[in-house]
Amino acid sequence: MKRIALASLVALAAGLPTLSHAFDGRIQFSGKIFDTTCKINPSDTDKLVEFPQLKPADFDTNGRPANTLLSPTEFSIQLSNCTFSAGSTPKAKIKFDDLGALVDRNNGGLMNLTGTDYAENVQVNLYGDSAGTQKLMLGSNPATPSFAIDSATNSVTLKYYANLVRQDTTGPAGVRPGIYNSQIRYQIAYE
Repeated sequence: MKRIALASLVALAAGLPTLSHAFDGRIQFSGKIFDTTCKINPSDTDKLVEFPQLKPADFDTNGRPANTLLSPTEFSIQLSNCTFSAGSTPKAKIKFDDLGALVDRNNGGLMNLTGTDYAENVQVNLYGDSAGTQKLMLGSNPATPSFAIDSATNSVTLKYYANLVRQDTTGPAGVRPGIYNSQIRYQIAYE
C-alpha cells in the first residue's frame, strides 16, 4: 500500500510545473482616500454633446487658421449629494482619460472615427472657458478647471466647452463632409 501511495505521489509531482523564481514585472496599486465624494447626475454619466450642423466653409471664416474656435458648445456634469468634512472648501473637476484611443497626442484634440461616412480633417478640442483661451491638451494630463462645491446645496456643476476645429492649414477644401463621432472617458477628481 505504501508503494502505491509513493508511486502516486511521484507521478503527481512529475506532472506539476516547476516554480520559477525569476520576476518578469511588477504590479503597483495606488489610489487616494478622500473625505469628499459626490454622486454624478445619472443623465451625465454617458453624456452626448451635439454640435450644430456645419459646412466645410465654416472652418475658414475670415481666414481663420486651423485649430481656432467656431462657436464652442457648452457641456456640463452635475454633481450632487456631496459629502465633505465640516469647515473644508472642497473643489471638484473632470479628469479626462489621456490614454483613450481617439486622443491625438500631437495637438491635444479628439480624433474622429474613420470610415467612408465620416468627416475628415476635423477634431474636437476641449476648453475650460467659452473664449477658448484654456485649451485642455489631452494626452498630456491637462490641468482642468476646478469648481467649488456649494456647501448649502452640497452640489456643483462642472462646465466645459467643446469645439470642432480643422486639423491642418489646407483650408475648408481639406474638410470632407460626413459624420463626426468621438468619445473620451472621464472621472471626477477632488481637491
